[in-house]
Amino acid sequence: MKKMLPWILVIVLTVTLLAWSAFILWNHFQQSAPTDPRDASKKIDAPVEQKHIPANERAEMSFPIDDVIVNLADPQYFVNVSFTFEMDSAEAKKEIEFLSFKVKNEINTTLMDTLPDNIRGSKGVDALSATLINRTNALLTEGKVRSIYVTKLIITAQ
Repeated sequence: MKKMLPWILVIVLTVTLLAWSAFILWNHFQQSAPTDPRDASKKIDAPVEQKHIPANERAEMSFPIDDVIVNLADPQYFVNVSFTFEMDSAEAKKEIEFLSFKVKNEINTTLMDTLPDNIRGSKGVDALSATLINRTNALLTEGKVRSIYVTKLIITAQ
């Protein structure tokens, strides 16, 4: 029994140390993960400086994508959605017009990986917008997407 006592102590101390470090790591990741999709997008991509822009200038920097119809991750559902991308400059609008096929691809692939319940309600629309902002900004070099407005969203079961 005397020979086993040091081994038992080592095992108990090792298990205690592992449990304690797992608990600390779990708490750290729980506190650092943002729950709001808007906060998550701000951490991933640098925020665009906010200033008052007159409506006529906003219209010059906006790019619509209408009537995207795609099946969702659940094959029983499809969505009909329209977006308006608000850019940070007129040059960015020209660039997104040239890259519209890539933007549409990002929209399609994002929606194809999304379950219907994940885009229902305002939180779902915010999460979709934040995801699309990040994915679209990765395509652009001349400017950035300031915001994405969902102008139509219809989720339909087949």
